[in-house]
Amino acid sequence: MSTDFEKKILESIREIFGYEELTLVQKKVLDYFRRRFYSENSYKKDLLVIAPTGSGKTLAILMPILIMILSRKDLNPIKILYITPLRALNRDLFDRLYKLFESFNLSIAIWHGDTSYNERRRIRENPPIMLITTPESLQYILINEDLKSFLYNISYVIIDEIQELIDDERGCEVSVALERLKDFSKDFMRIGLSGTIGEPDLVGKFLSGVGGRYDVIDVSSEKNFDIDVILPSSSGDNDENIYVEAIEDLLKKIEKPVLIFVNTRDEAEHLGSLLSSRGLRIYVHHGSLSKDKRLEAERKLKEGSIDAVIATSSLELGIDVGLLKNVIQVRSPRQVTKIVQRIGRSGHREKEISKGFVVTSRNIFDVAESIVIARRGEEASRRKDLLEKPLIRRNPLDVLMHQVVGILLQYKKSSKEKIMSIIKRSYCFKDLSEEILDELLRFMIDMRMIRKDQDGLLEATGRGRIYYYSTTMIVDTKKYDVINTLDKKEIGALDEEFVIRSLNPDEIFVLAGGLWRVLNIEEDKIFVEPAKKFEGKIPRWIGQQIPVERNVAREVCSLLNLVIKDLKPSKMFWEDRYYEHLREILSKEAKVSEDFELGDKKIFVEKYSDEEGYHYIFMYPCLGTRGNRALSYYIQNMIRKIYGIKTISGSTSYAVVLISDKNVDPIVLSDVLSKKISKDDLIKILEESIESSDDMRWYIVSVARKMGALEKEVSLKEAKKYADFYRDTIIWREALNEALQELFDVDVLYDFLEKIWSRNVPVIIRDRKDDLSIFARASLEVLSGFNRVFEKRFLPEDLLIEIVKRRLYEKEVELICLMCGHVFTRKIKDLQDPLTCERCGSVLLAYNKYRDERSRMIVKKMIRSLSTGNSLVKTFSSLSDEEKEILKMLRETASLIASNGRKALYVLAGTGIGPETARRILSKHNDERELLRLIIEAETKFYRTREYWEK
Repeated sequence: MSTDFEKKILESIREIFGYEELTLVQKKVLDYFRRRFYSENSYKKDLLVIAPTGSGKTLAILMPILIMILSRKDLNPIKILYITPLRALNRDLFDRLYKLFESFNLSIAIWHGDTSYNERRRIRENPPIMLITTPESLQYILINEDLKSFLYNISYVIIDEIQELIDDERGCEVSVALERLKDFSKDFMRIGLSGTIGEPDLVGKFLSGVGGRYDVIDVSSEKNFDIDVILPSSSGDNDENIYVEAIEDLLKKIEKPVLIFVNTRDEAEHLGSLLSSRGLRIYVHHGSLSKDKRLEAERKLKEGSIDAVIATSSLELGIDVGLLKNVIQVRSPRQVTKIVQRIGRSGHREKEISKGFVVTSRNIFDVAESIVIARRGEEASRRKDLLEKPLIRRNPLDVLMHQVVGILLQYKKSSKEKIMSIIKRSYCFKDLSEEILDELLRFMIDMRMIRKDQDGLLEATGRGRIYYYSTTMIVDTKKYDVINTLDKKEIGALDEEFVIRSLNPDEIFVLAGGLWRVLNIEEDKIFVEPAKKFEGKIPRWIGQQIPVERNVAREVCSLLNLVIKDLKPSKMFWEDRYYEHLREILSKEAKVSEDFELGDKKIFVEKYSDEEGYHYIFMYPCLGTRGNRALSYYIQNMIRKIYGIKTISGSTSYAVVLISDKNVDPIVLSDVLSKKISKDDLIKILEESIESSDDMRWYIVSVARKMGALEKEVSLKEAKKYADFYRDTIIWREALNEALQELFDVDVLYDFLEKIWSRNVPVIIRDRKDDLSIFARASLEVLSGFNRVFEKRFLPEDLLIEIVKRRLYEKEVELICLMCGHVFTRKIKDLQDPLTCERCGSVLLAYNKYRDERSRMIVKKMIRSLSTGNSLVKTFSSLSDEEKEILKMLRETASLIASNGRKALYVLAGTGIGPETARRILSKHNDERELLRLIIEAETKFYRTREYWEK
């Protein structure tokens, strides 16, 4: 390595980026490359660099690479391929590095989904030294004929934020793509850049592939965190106001601007609205917002011209947001890796402490989980075992299918053996069997994606080429607008995945701080009403998707057990105030006795029946999100099989909840749990449970899209149809495999069951005749979207009636005089009884509900006919059947208005209410309240049966 170039590059970095001296990771990586330059033995090793956010990882790796290629005058493009998981990171990286590359006359370019045709043509004609791309665009680059010869020159492939790719299918796509690249380029060095992560060796194996060698430079232990948990008052106003006030108070005390993280988009918008209404300068940032809005929020945050940006995971990664001093996390982030990544966005300078705050709700599980995760986050840099371990997908067949077509397009033709040799070098497919590949190839031939030539070689078809170009492992989903039928206003929007997995007519779900019941789901709209009661249902909400690992759940339950028994915890839980706060919450609970225990040493079961006749069973095994979910599916399935009892099951990271309209004896749980089965049988039972669940619909739709068997646009009904259509196919099997890996932790569940079988674990049953314990209530709160929803979960009937009354009063209606044909519009609130035509004074006013011109023309046609001396019978007979039907409808509305005045108009203006229904409502009601209640009932019935009426 040339010391001259080293000096020049260091000078440029100091000048452009303002570095006074190199950071620790930059020094270590530079020293590593110096040693590597002079050592042939280590030349073929790959490199994994682990360092905290903001430590300068990107420059750490590019600095020695630039020195190497400039020293060797090795400037044949493309020399460096730089892969990031997000297009926004591509843009941010290009903006930061352009000046550095330009200072050495080196070219740099971006190729991703937003790159224009002209820019792509320029890259093909004059490739850069460094090409920045995404996992998706890499797939196209590999088969681009214009770039193929330049890919041979690649010496370095850098995968930035590799921790974000390792545990999903996009990562497996990159893994196979690197093996494909290796097959037609000279030997290149693979470099992974990662934030703090658990089990670095697994990441190294993923990076290098089967048989690859790698080194690890890990400086994450040098980063210090100071994470404070802000505890809410255990009494007083509702939970929403308390945590909003806590954030507002915090913003007054700490240095701004601040990055505030939440776990869902809905919560980002909701909290943004609440804080903005208090006069704070707030921007929101999440993936559903337009690119311009996201860029504006990033710019304002970097400038420091606002108080805070509220973000989801969209700002977790390395997008430059300036030098922040503080980060706030609202409620538990649910994972240690998330709190480290998020709080690590503050204190960017080396040796600067990353300062953060977790503002909890009053939910006892959320408080304890926040305390445990904050403590683990502070210690994680020194103890990697406290971090969640990445889960690498095993043999994902949708990825395999996409890559097979890619290989065939890359080589024009190939044998099965050649395909197998490339694929099996990827760590994701190290266990792939020949039988599975054979079955997939047969499926692809049947789908006309590939074909065999006369020599038995495989080649891609035209359809296969279209599939390869049009498909990625990111499933594009549409949005559903959610409409409140009471006031016809849009509440918010839901992703297709949530709708297909979670919603059916009559389901209850959480959105925009309220509970809603689904009336009907149409092509792109969901019609809902405010939920009035649970009716034995567990509400669905979007925030349940981030899993809590078993070790975190166990520590949370251990902490709570100490508090229950009034035992002072050791220093592992530090700060007395946290312990005292939990004690204060529990001290108000008469339902928690000292023998109450969370976890797997005792199976503590609570039984409760509500006034609606629904029976609840709660247990607290603390197996984490995936372990408890597996247990809930297992118990539900076994109770149905053995006892023929149907239940609704739900789970949190700590509890399993069963609900039934039958009074299930909790001893049934003991029988189910004590029944010994093999692990294979357990997996079969879980597979059966998934196959009959709504979750399976989504996995089928998702996998079918990724395997080219389904178009993007699919209705909820079609999703159900396809779920049955693809049963027993390779699509079904892959969907089941995906669901098993994502939803359940089978090992954790089987370990739990084995403990019960071997230790004779006691089952303790408590019958809660009058009220739930704090842990049961907290579990329902978590299942329902936390206290901010629970405080106002059911709107009082008086308020519902007032909302409809206001909406109808404000409705503008069109009236047609059947005597003179005069047409006029008024708001209902502006009309006074008796209702008469403002031109001729007639009381025969018809309501033109849809304001259609045809109704107006029919009335005028009738009046003209009568005015020329024709009889009513002759006039009526001159109309077509359809015109007669319309006129009949108008005359019926006129009759109702003449008899009942404005009240009739009030009813007729209701959605889906025609003259017949209006007459029935008007004949039944006693007062205005009863009238409005009947209108609400009629509208609700219409939305439930709307599709049949429209047919």
